[in-house]
Amino acid sequence: MCAFALVLIGLSVLFCLSLLTCRAAGAYVGPAVVRDISGYRIVFQDYNWKGDDGVIFQVYKGKTKLLERRAHSLFLFDKEKQEESYAAKDTVLIKCADLTGDGVIDLVVQEWNGGAYGCYKYDIYSLGKTFKHIWHHDAVYGHLRLEFPPKRQAQLVVEDTTFCNFKSIAQGSGARPKVYLSWRNGFKVERTSTIAAALASAKKVAAADNSDTGSIAGVDPESAAGACLFVELIYSGQAAKALALLDKLEPGPKQDYLKSFFSTLRTSPFFYEIISLNNESRAAMAKMEKLAQ
Repeated sequence: MCAFALVLIGLSVLFCLSLLTCRAAGAYVGPAVVRDISGYRIVFQDYNWKGDDGVIFQVYKGKTKLLERRAHSLFLFDKEKQEESYAAKDTVLIKCADLTGDGVIDLVVQEWNGGAYGCYKYDIYSLGKTFKHIWHHDAVYGHLRLEFPPKRQAQLVVEDTTFCNFKSIAQGSGARPKVYLSWRNGFKVERTSTIAAALASAKKVAAADNSDTGSIAGVDPESAAGACLFVELIYSGQAAKALALLDKLEPGPKQDYLKSFFSTLRTSPFFYEIISLNNESRAAMAKMEKLAQ
């Protein structure tokens, strides 16, 4: 009888210890921070699960939960303060904008996975009568900016980081051409704005690398600056000039260069649009593709 009692006591102790262990390893969920944006209730909560910190992001319409996301960090975009991020604990008013031209407010959410590389994602939600997810972009190293040209639709300005490691001297330090998007039954590439941005960037790179003339003549395409210039020329629709930049390379290195370039270009989410930017330089693009084989 005494032995049986001792067994029961031992089991009770083990049970209590297991409860304590479970509580210690269980999830912590912080207090809710609530905002009302365009009739939707936006809720943020900090949480910790097995030692990993994160954020819970929820969207409600009335009592109905329409969305729940969990990530290391999630931030809301303010149209007037885009350079600043607002963490879950902040209660500052977020000013959103109509990004599609339909008169409905859209909510931009940035996700950060906590890492230094390949760590950003962006999503846009329409806060109309029907809650809609209208855009997603894996930005890797890149950032998103919103622009509001006078008398025109809003624009998304995306850093395309496809080439950020192409002949770069440090992780993620290579070319990041800006791609402009506007809503046309989906966010589509704005040809004129994208070309203009790449042209300006190409001139800046050429001037910095060849301060005497600001031309591309003296730029080494194998250098980090030369690779950035080559990429920006492609994004500006000037494939012929980009090809001319490689004239100083021997056939073998030129082929290797172009092989690496095209294999990287094909991974861009804007691959077909970039090709179409060079419609007036089709012959040069075709020649580069042939040389890469």
